[in-house]
Amino acid sequence: MNGTKVGTGNDVWLVKGTIGARDPVGLVFGYLDDFAACLDIANGLMLQFPSASYYCEYADQ
Repeated sequence: MNGTKVGTGNDVWLVKGTIGARDPVGLVFGYLDDFAACLDIANGLMLQFPSASYYCEYADQ
C-alpha cells in the first residue's frame, strides 16, 4: 500500500500463509471494522478449503 490508506479505517490484508511464504491475496477496506470483516473472510475460506491457512494483518505494517 506504500503508506496510502483507503478510507478512514485501517486497511487489512487477507494473507494466505504457506510454508516459508506470505502471500497477500486481498485487501479489505470500507467496513466499519475491516479487521473483523477480514477474519470472517479468512474463516470462511478455511472452512471451504481446510488445508489452506489464511490470516489478516494491518496494511500499514
